Amino acid sequence: MVTIDLPPPDLDHSTYAESLRGWREIDSVLARPVLSSLRRVRIDFALDNPIDDQIVPEIVDDILSQFPNLDNEGILFSDTCEIR
Repeated sequence: MVTIDLPPPDLDHSTYAESLRGWREIDSVLARPVLSSLRRVRIDFALDNPIDDQIVPEIVDDILSQFPNLDNEGILFSDTCEIR
């Protein structure tokens, strides 16, 4: 399970884009040939009292879009729940 703090509404775009880069690096590591036997990578988002319910799907989509290698291999799975 991955635990993250969703960015606050006043976060500027360049800082937010930079924060997404780390997710793409995780994708690169998990897509290495040495890990080719991976059959499933699951990222679950447990949202504790999200700031704005409308922005949550956008943020989750932004994060998941940083995993093109795993997605192309069909091994990326995700779920989202709220824990209010």
